[in-house]
Amino acid sequence: MDLAVVPGSCTSEFWSEIVDTLRDYGGSLTAIYVVRAQREQTCKRERETHPDTWGWDWWDLGRPRGQQVLGYLIGDDPPDPLPARG
Repeated sequence: MDLAVVPGSCTSEFWSEIVDTLRDYGGSLTAIYVVRAQREQTCKRERETHPDTWGWDWWDLGRPRGQQVLGYLIGDDPPDPLPARG
């Protein structure tokens, strides 16, 4: 969660590896989602306190919006930052 790795921003293969690693180390998706829900409530309270500081809703990016923002999905090869000039 601290790295902002969410299923909607990742390829399915990458997310499967995250879940497998979590299970290998005794982690729990349930525990992650409990913490996520708590953080979401904290964030909502903060947004209500300071509404002018939030440009857009990060909670509902989804794959198309995430790809638009990043330029690629996490787990895909990122685009070349210095493309060849013709």
